[in-house]
Amino acid sequence: AEDITYPFSITTTSLTANDNFTFTLSASGTFYVDCGDGGTLSQNNVTITGAISRENNTNNDTYKCAWSNSGTHTIRFGGVVTRYNSDVDIPTISFSSSATKIKSLSGDLSKLFTTNDNIGTPRFIGTFSGASSLTSIPETLFTDYTTSTNQMFKETFKNCDSLQEIPHVLFSNITASAPSLFEYTFSGCSSLTTIPSDLFSGLTD
Repeated sequence: AEDITYPFSITTTSLTANDNFTFTLSASGTFYVDCGDGGTLSQNNVTITGAISRENNTNNDTYKCAWSNSGTHTIRFGGVVTRYNSDVDIPTISFSSSATKIKSLSGDLSKLFTTNDNIGTPRFIGTFSGASSLTSIPETLFTDYTTSTNQMFKETFKNCDSLQEIPHVLFSNITASAPSLFEYTFSGCSSLTTIPSDLFSGLTD
């Protein structure tokens, strides 16, 4: 069997039997999604048994994990990006349609959505927006990002109203700022008491 690495995962809240979790992708490349716990991955009600192969980097397509059993489920994500969508208003990946079903995050999105001059830079516009059960963010979530693009983290965690704190190193390697880079990133996160003073200390412009 092919050795697949899954650098990022989401654990759901407790779901009822036959519930589902949806997400969108807009980058091109080869992606692997392990729904875990007997879950089934599909697009437009067609089951996907192997990789998600995306040749188009302009479409924003929806995929679904579904389970016949109730409980919490861990969904793992891996793959290789070949090109990012250049539309400043479309996120590379978004879980906002099922955000209320997110319990926790693990791993590093920058290991999945890598960057170089040939493929562009990902955007996480509203990616976790509305994740009302999310209480923490892994400090490793964006480790490898050193540069940025327009609206890269716009509304990324908007209305995550159970979020307790922000890791002070979350964006520590990003040194170049871009228009609307952190616009409304944590807007509506009403349980936050403070934002680390050094959260954006790496920015040089």
